[in-house]
Amino acid sequence: MSTRPLQVEGFPGLVVLIESSSPTEARDTARSLTVPVGWFTSRSYRHHYGLVASWTWRVGVDIECIDLTVTADAVLTPTEASVAGGPADWCAWWSAKEGLAKALGDARHYDPRRLGSPALWPFGHEGRWYAQRLDVPEGLVGWVVWESDVP
Repeated sequence: MSTRPLQVEGFPGLVVLIESSSPTEARDTARSLTVPVGWFTSRSYRHHYGLVASWTWRVGVDIECIDLTVTADAVLTPTEASVAGGPADWCAWWSAKEGLAKALGDARHYDPRRLGSPALWPFGHEGRWYAQRLDVPEGLVGWVVWESDVP
């Protein structure tokens, strides 16, 4: 099992990637990581991997497997459907949406077909929200989305 901090351009918080021998170990390790008192924390798990992000403002993180069977109508808003892309792109856009939905509160309350993807934000931000794709192992995609008062 290993944990390593990820360098994320522009993100002043912490992101840790967990690689383990089992999904249970990945979840347990993610839940056991110590974060600064008072910071917001987000966690995501996929198979033997986990991500943990912490920041002084709202933050969301997500890791997903790239699924080449995913369909556009399951993931995209009508506007996003007009952008050229394929299943690998759609998985990345979905992951960014999950990160945003977690940062906004409860990801279960957001329909990905109605929530615009931060992956398509010009210059990686929109208003006070910022997004960055993460450097995760091949076959996976991950995003961190955070709120900041820095324009």
